[in-house]
Amino acid sequence: MVDTTMLDRPWVASELQARCTRELRDALQQRRAIALFGAGQTGRLLAGLLGDAVQLVLDDTPAKAGTLLLGKPVMPVDEGLRRLPEGALVIVCIFSAGHQLPCTRERLVQRPDLVVCSFAQVLHLH
Repeated sequence: MVDTTMLDRPWVASELQARCTRELRDALQQRRAIALFGAGQTGRLLAGLLGDAVQLVLDDTPAKAGTLLLGKPVMPVDEGLRRLPEGALVIVCIFSAGHQLPCTRERLVQRPDLVVCSFAQVLHLH
């Protein structure tokens, strides 16, 4: 179970946002791979904002696999994770009342070298 009381501390949101801002800036400057997790409306928005910096899109919806999202290939999560190079940044683009970022992070733990951020923590940059 996730300890949500830590989110009550005032520094947590700003620290997370600062970390994700730093990670996105570094990924863009170093031309590291960036993947989006979620091929819905939020993923489309981020793909449009980040353009060619996005390498691929991960999604669980079988009907979306093999399609393109603004020219970026949409892949099943496991396949996409295997293709990402070490140190890639994954931006979780799921905006749903039922979505829990800690659960998504747990799924991505199979690749501990990845950097994971939420779209909400990077969207303010644009």
